Amino acid sequence: MAKEVRYILFELSDVERALLDYLSPPGAIVAPKAGPQVRVTFTETPRDGICAVLAGLRDPDGMSRPRRVDETALLSALITWCRAAGIPLPRRGMKALELLGGTPALTVTLNAARTATQVGSNRIRHADPA
Repeated sequence: MAKEVRYILFELSDVERALLDYLSPPGAIVAPKAGPQVRVTFTETPRDGICAVLAGLRDPDGMSRPRRVDETALLSALITWCRAAGIPLPRRGMKALELLGGTPALTVTLNAARTATQVGSNRIRHADPA
Protein backbone atom coordinates (compact mmCIF):
# COMPACT_ATOMS: atom_id res chain seq x y z
CA MET A 1 0.00 0.00 0.00
CA ALA A 2 1.25 3.45 -0.83
CA LYS A 3 2.03 5.78 2.01
CA GLU A 4 1.80 9.53 2.18
CA VAL A 5 4.23 11.75 4.06
CA ARG A 6 3.26 15.36 4.67
CA TYR A 7 5.39 18.12 6.12
CA ILE A 8 3.83 21.11 7.81
CA LEU A 9 6.38 23.92 8.05
CA PHE A 10 5.83 26.63 10.63
CA GLU A 11 6.93 30.23 10.77
CA LEU A 12 8.69 31.16 13.98
CA SER A 13 5.83 33.47 14.96
CA ASP A 14 3.37 30.55 14.62
CA VAL A 15 5.47 28.41 16.96
CA GLU A 16 5.71 31.25 19.48
CA ARG A 17 1.94 31.76 19.40
CA ALA A 18 1.29 28.01 19.67
CA LEU A 19 3.55 27.75 22.71
CA LEU A 20 2.12 30.83 24.41
CA ASP A 21 -1.41 29.52 23.91
CA TYR A 22 -0.45 26.04 25.08
CA LEU A 23 1.26 27.33 28.22
CA SER A 24 -1.76 29.43 29.21
CA PRO A 25 -3.58 28.24 32.30
CA PRO A 26 -6.84 26.37 31.51
CA GLY A 27 -9.71 28.81 30.99
CA ALA A 28 -7.39 31.80 30.59
CA ILE A 29 -8.45 34.34 27.99
CA VAL A 30 -4.93 35.58 27.35
CA ALA A 31 -1.63 33.81 27.08
CA PRO A 32 1.12 34.22 29.70
CA LYS A 33 2.50 37.72 29.90
CA ALA A 34 5.16 38.13 27.30
CA GLY A 35 7.85 40.71 27.35
CA PRO A 36 8.50 42.83 24.27
CA GLN A 37 11.25 40.45 23.19
CA VAL A 38 9.77 36.94 23.46
CA ARG A 39 12.08 34.61 21.56
CA VAL A 40 12.03 30.89 20.99
CA THR A 41 15.05 28.77 20.18
CA PHE A 42 15.29 25.05 19.52
CA THR A 43 17.73 22.33 20.43
CA GLU A 44 17.87 18.71 19.38
CA THR A 45 19.56 15.96 21.34
CA PRO A 46 19.39 12.19 20.96
CA ARG A 47 18.10 11.82 24.53
CA ASP A 48 15.52 14.62 24.66
CA GLY A 49 14.57 15.05 21.01
CA ILE A 50 13.57 18.56 19.98
CA CYS A 51 13.14 21.05 22.81
CA ALA A 52 12.07 24.68 22.70
CA VAL A 53 13.30 27.40 25.02
CA LEU A 54 11.11 30.47 25.38
CA ALA A 55 12.94 33.56 26.58
CA GLY A 56 11.17 36.76 27.59
CA LEU A 57 8.17 35.23 29.37
CA ARG A 58 7.30 36.92 32.62
CA ASP A 59 6.36 34.97 35.74
CA PRO A 60 3.49 36.22 37.95
CA ASP A 61 6.14 37.97 40.06
CA GLY A 62 7.26 39.95 37.00
CA MET A 63 10.59 38.17 36.56
CA SER A 64 11.66 37.09 33.11
CA ARG A 65 13.01 33.53 33.05
CA PRO A 66 13.64 31.12 30.19
CA ARG A 67 11.16 28.26 30.00
CA ARG A 68 12.10 24.90 28.49
CA VAL A 69 9.41 22.97 26.62
CA ASP A 70 10.05 19.29 25.90
CA GLU A 71 9.29 17.54 22.61
CA THR A 72 5.98 16.05 23.79
CA ALA A 73 4.62 19.44 24.88
CA LEU A 74 5.94 21.12 21.71
CA LEU A 75 4.24 18.50 19.54
CA SER A 76 0.99 18.91 21.48
CA ALA A 77 1.16 22.70 21.17
CA LEU A 78 1.67 22.53 17.40
CA ILE A 79 -1.11 19.97 16.85
CA THR A 80 -3.48 22.11 18.93
CA TRP A 81 -2.45 25.20 16.95
CA CYS A 82 -3.00 23.40 13.61
CA ARG A 83 -6.51 22.37 14.63
CA ALA A 84 -7.35 25.91 15.79
CA ALA A 85 -5.95 27.33 12.52
CA GLY A 86 -8.04 24.94 10.42
CA ILE A 87 -5.11 22.89 9.15
CA PRO A 88 -6.47 19.37 8.68
CA LEU A 89 -4.61 16.63 10.51
CA PRO A 90 -5.61 12.97 10.24
CA ARG A 91 -6.35 11.33 13.57
CA ARG A 92 -4.62 8.09 12.63
CA GLY A 93 -1.54 9.57 10.99
CA MET A 94 1.80 9.13 12.72
CA LYS A 95 3.00 12.55 13.82
CA ALA A 96 6.60 13.50 14.57
CA LEU A 97 8.73 16.62 14.83
CA GLU A 98 11.97 17.47 13.12
CA LEU A 99 13.98 20.64 12.70
CA LEU A 100 14.08 22.08 9.20
CA GLY A 101 15.89 25.35 8.71
CA GLY A 102 16.06 25.90 12.45
CA THR A 103 12.32 25.68 13.08
CA PRO A 104 10.18 22.62 13.82
CA ALA A 105 8.30 20.84 11.07
CA LEU A 106 5.44 18.47 11.75
CA THR A 107 5.72 15.23 9.79
CA VAL A 108 2.49 13.33 9.26
CA THR A 109 2.66 9.83 7.77
CA LEU A 110 -0.46 8.08 6.51
CA ASN A 111 -0.97 4.44 5.56
CA ALA A 112 2.36 3.43 6.99
CA ALA A 113 3.03 0.40 9.07
CA ARG A 114 4.72 1.27 12.33
CA THR A 115 8.28 1.46 11.09
CA ALA A 116 11.56 2.72 12.40
CA THR A 117 12.08 6.43 11.87
CA GLN A 118 15.61 7.57 11.29
CA VAL A 119 16.20 11.19 12.16
CA GLY A 120 19.30 13.06 11.10
CA SER A 121 20.35 16.64 10.82
CA ASN A 122 17.43 18.43 9.11
CA ARG A 123 16.05 15.25 7.59
CA ILE A 124 13.89 12.29 8.43
CA ARG A 125 13.55 8.90 6.79
CA HIS A 126 10.81 6.35 7.32
CA ALA A 127 12.26 2.89 6.77
CA ASP A 128 10.00 0.41 5.01
CA PRO A 129 9.15 -2.75 6.94
CA ALA A 130 11.18 -5.82 6.04
